[in-house]
Amino acid sequence: MLAWISSLLSLPLVAFAAYAAMLKMYGVASLVNSGFAIGSFLGPYVVSAIGVFAYHWIRKKRPHYSSKLLAISCGASLFAILSLSNSLQALRTGVDLRAARNAAGSARDSVAPASRSVPATKWDTAIRAYFNDLRSFDEHYVSEVGQSENSSLPVYTPESFRDAATIQQILSQLHARMAVAEKFNSVEPLLNKIQASVQSVDASEAEKKEFLGSFESSARKNLASRKIVKDIERDWLNASIGLYEFTLSKQGAYSLRDGNLIFKSNGAAVEFNRKLQNARRLQAEFYQAYRAAQNQLATSMAQYGLQPSDFDLRPRR
Repeated sequence: MLAWISSLLSLPLVAFAAYAAMLKMYGVASLVNSGFAIGSFLGPYVVSAIGVFAYHWIRKKRPHYSSKLLAISCGASLFAILSLSNSLQALRTGVDLRAARNAAGSARDSVAPASRSVPATKWDTAIRAYFNDLRSFDEHYVSEVGQSENSSLPVYTPESFRDAATIQQILSQLHARMAVAEKFNSVEPLLNKIQASVQSVDASEAEKKEFLGSFESSARKNLASRKIVKDIERDWLNASIGLYEFTLSKQGAYSLRDGNLIFKSNGAAVEFNRKLQNARRLQAEFYQAYRAAQNQLATSMAQYGLQPSDFDLRPRR
């Protein structure tokens, strides 16, 4: 009786885990993705069964079928719980453009404050001015991202594909977001600006040249990480625009039912899911790269005895 009860309880748990895994993988649930859902449903039972039969074969025992059934259902439930936890965590992550603002804040707040460990030098004023400009640059970027999102619709949701008017609105906000990205594409002028600041320092030309060579070498590490962020950001926004332009071209070729997009053509559904998954992947990569660049900035500042708390520049939420 216990084995059968355990089996019946595991069925809805494993089925829900398979459904969540499909949403994580494709963003929408549809018949086109049913193969993935079936595989996700049967997988925990197959893996558990292999483990149970292998165990008893090694032990040279022939237990009652109820013992095997109980072990298989418990194993499948355990796999389902682990899969469900992973899927729900992924589904809770940012699919909203506002996450860029939160990413900036969390990255800065994650850096633990530390006392100054580097002796003061005659270059401190120029160094501080550079990092102050850099943090101000980031603050303005985050602020404009926030302004572009004040009236934005959530992207990648089934409702965002409801009709042509909604898709056009999404495209408009994505193009506005792209304009912000292009406006804050490079901080190279800030690196050039420090050269003028250094010229006002009371030091020989040889000392100035040596300092600038060392400083620029360190600063360009942060510039390299920022370039990666901007490249991924551009790819992500282009992929999102391509997704919605594709869906706009398919008006009348799909319908929205029970929160799902149902395409008349299997090929169109596969292409839609591919574009959606690619856009979500690039979005996640952008947030990850953004945080890495912010941490790289904190590391660069620490080399000169500075830390984020030295600057009263934090993104407004």
